[in-house]
Amino acid sequence: MPLKIGDHSRALPEIRDRLITLGDLSQSEKSSSLLFDSALSRAVAQFQWRHGLESNGVVNQKTLNEFNVNPAVRYRELAHSMNEWAKLPEDESAHYIHVNVPSFQLRLVEQGNAVMEMRVITGRFSRPTPTLYSKVTTIVFNPSWTVPETILAKDVIPGMQNNPNYLKEHYDMRVYANWDKNAPEIDPLTIDWKNANAKNFVYRVSAPPGEKNPLGHVKFIFENEHDVYMHDTPDKALFSKIERAYSSGCIRLEKPFELVEYFYSDNTDLNTELVNQYLGLGDTKFVQLKNPMPIHITYITAWVDKNGYVHFREDIYQQSPGNSTEPAADIA
Repeated sequence: MPLKIGDHSRALPEIRDRLITLGDLSQSEKSSSLLFDSALSRAVAQFQWRHGLESNGVVNQKTLNEFNVNPAVRYRELAHSMNEWAKLPEDESAHYIHVNVPSFQLRLVEQGNAVMEMRVITGRFSRPTPTLYSKVTTIVFNPSWTVPETILAKDVIPGMQNNPNYLKEHYDMRVYANWDKNAPEIDPLTIDWKNANAKNFVYRVSAPPGEKNPLGHVKFIFENEHDVYMHDTPDKALFSKIERAYSSGCIRLEKPFELVEYFYSDNTDLNTELVNQYLGLGDTKFVQLKNPMPIHITYITAWVDKNGYVHFREDIYQQSPGNSTEPAADIA
């Protein structure tokens, strides 16, 4: 049962001790009191913030799970993360995009400082966002979306087998006779969906540009073997969630047009007037960047922020060497 301000529990003195050890509660607040007071709530909220949890000052099961992680596990996690951070550019002249998957965050870094930050949505456990290094070379306005073969097999074909209106209800998707870009559109109801599968499905399925398109109004292309990219999204509500592993591997951006504006100074094909013109025409427009922007996609579950606070994030893909079921002495 969650513990909050005003509650009494025999576990509270031990919770205080754990928070003092971790630096979230002052030594002066040490107490054997069984009352959950406001000072304890503030310390719990700070602990939750450092661990990527909802920072509400209530000791719930997720908070207890983080309390009970063995310090040896945290040590291994920090050591591994330090090695991963060391791989990022240290040159003061460097500028790059950094997307860290476990923190669901994008930073635009100039001379070692983050000049832009935004929330992102990354791949879920079954369809993880890969780690990689590349360069953003192209911005696409009013993008269409061609459904990848993996999503055809996992989502579209089963969807149409269960609901003949699936394509219409999901981004107003269209079906084309084959994968050629000039292939004619065909009526999806003429396809034998019942017997369709990943091996015999020869059709291209895509969503046209527009308000319903899952890529929103803009996407950012960078070369990689996984065919992932960054893009806008019509599903803005998901950015309000603490944990944001919802995509099929691509990276959805909270503020994509702030990133577009960053490229104005280096690219004559980009300014507010031109961007509005591209968007207003409704047709897909590719803009090649004159100075491609490096992008690093990392999987780092621990770091120290500029104010000295140590942060940890859930190992959502169970990839961290620190991942272990080895518990500490459980509080509750």
